[in-house]
Amino acid sequence: MVHMRFSLSSEASGSRSRSKLSLSVKKKQKPKQKPKSPSKKNRSKVLLKTDLLPPHTGMRYIIPLDMHKGAKISRVNKYDPITDLRALLSDSQLSVLKNSCFGYLMDLPNFKVQNQLIHNLFVRKLKQPNEDEIWVGISGKILNFGIKEFATVTGLLCLGNYDKMRYSKVENGFVEAYYSGTYPVFKSSIKNSILGKEWKNDIDAIKMAKMYLLHHFLLTSTTDSHISKGDLDILDSDKFDYFPWGKDIFKMTLESLKYGASTTLKDYYYRLNGFPYAFQLWFYECCPYLNGKYYDNKDVQIPHLLNWSNDSLGKFEDYY
Repeated sequence: MVHMRFSLSSEASGSRSRSKLSLSVKKKQKPKQKPKSPSKKNRSKVLLKTDLLPPHTGMRYIIPLDMHKGAKISRVNKYDPITDLRALLSDSQLSVLKNSCFGYLMDLPNFKVQNQLIHNLFVRKLKQPNEDEIWVGISGKILNFGIKEFATVTGLLCLGNYDKMRYSKVENGFVEAYYSGTYPVFKSSIKNSILGKEWKNDIDAIKMAKMYLLHHFLLTSTTDSHISKGDLDILDSDKFDYFPWGKDIFKMTLESLKYGASTTLKDYYYRLNGFPYAFQLWFYECCPYLNGKYYDNKDVQIPHLLNWSNDSLGKFEDYY
């Protein structure tokens, strides 16, 4: 679990809107003599250019920028499951996994979810009528994040019937074999099974790997919640790779994004559940200006998440 605390500041100005995102540095007067050693107090404060501009005409921030206080963020969306599976599965098992619906994730470049970047986007959320989207106002522009953008950056299947009752089973062979047929099965149980290499055959190794990716990488939560019976029944069928998991993952992610930075209370605490890295990737696509500074574009592939990487939690002042 990761906790980060930071605060925002804003500044009023009559600067004209620009089509591209840029950063503005609030410069201090140069000292007459060069200081002996730099300190944090002497650093220039970096502000997103949107702090100097009003939101798009007719749109309003959900909460005015100057009313936001510091925040603490908790999230567990990490690269670790990819590393674990690469180390634990045999070459033949990895080959089979790579041909499944989540297989391309095994080629995902290393990354870290950048809490500060995401929070800076959260505080610029706009009031808007679509409950299935997040709108962000930056540099006088409206950026929309919905299921279409989510599907584009992640490559997850977001079309089709996702009624899990169609796969309901009285007896589940996978649960019976590894969890004594007892419900609920918790996320931690799947993780322990993977890390302990408890599978009895290659087929079950792949099933465990799929469930590990689903619930510890894509449907992440900061608590040890149980896995729905529907998910386990689909796993025990031959339809897992054809189920539109993207709908479930987007729904959980969106609900988490909606409530982030949604109050003016000081030291507000909120969780990022689901797959918040998708939201971060979406901004990478929207803001090529920071490419090479805050993150790196490595390639041109489909889906887009295979093209981006970063190796730090990131602070704007480290780069400007």
